[in-house]
Amino acid sequence: MNFTTFFFFLFIFSISLCLSITFFPTNIENLILLLNFSPKMNLTFFGLFSLTISILSYIGLVVSYYLERKREKARILKLQKERKNIEKIHAELEALQKA
Repeated sequence: MNFTTFFFFLFIFSISLCLSITFFPTNIENLILLLNFSPKMNLTFFGLFSLTISILSYIGLVVSYYLERKREKARILKLQKERKNIEKIHAELEALQKA
């Protein structure tokens, strides 16, 4: 699993958590109590936490996508240089065979 996939899944999970806190607050409160979290931790804390995680994961997604594209371009340029070198060597060998 590369970083782009990780940040993508983290972003989807945190956004879905944030939306579920927004649209289903009573169900989430019951879930928090069921999981034995402190009653002092209210929905505002979980909402801000999931929103912060989603923002950070989105930034990570964008940065990792940029770095992956940059790495891919470098790989393509390297392959093109190798291909040119192979063609040059092939042309030299043909010239030597004709001579």
